[in-house]
Amino acid sequence: MEFTEDVVQDTFIKAYTKLETFRGQSSFKSWLFKIGLNTAKNKLRSQRVGQLNLEKVHLSHGSKVENRIYHSNVKSQILQAIERLPQKQKEAIYLRIFEDLSFKEIADLMESPYDTAKANYRHGLMKLKNSLSRNDVLEDWYDLTEEIRIIPKIAL
Repeated sequence: MEFTEDVVQDTFIKAYTKLETFRGQSSFKSWLFKIGLNTAKNKLRSQRVGQLNLEKVHLSHGSKVENRIYHSNVKSQILQAIERLPQKQKEAIYLRIFEDLSFKEIADLMESPYDTAKANYRHGLMKLKNSLSRNDVLEDWYDLTEEIRIIPKIAL
């Protein structure tokens, strides 16, 4: 939680000090989110964290021990598979699934065309599907989309 709070605080400080640079080419929300995304990336880079801290990811539901173990294992494998994706695909998946942004907002943040943002997301999902089905993590595509929905929002 400390990482997230630091990023949010740094983001608002940077946005406040750079408010005069906001040109209105995109929405204020997109501009602020881009600052936050870059702040988080820089903070991770400076801490030399290459992987998601999976210990900070909490189970979102399920009370039975078997259920927790299963979901914890699947969640861990999904997050590791996401981490192995190319950067653009990883960002598109994170922004779409975890931040619930539209493809237009994703395109604005990634400074790419709408169709490219959509393609990065789609190609990332297909790579996840292939990676996870090769490892027998999930039986079919439906399972993947359902499992991704149970992963709580995490800070990159």
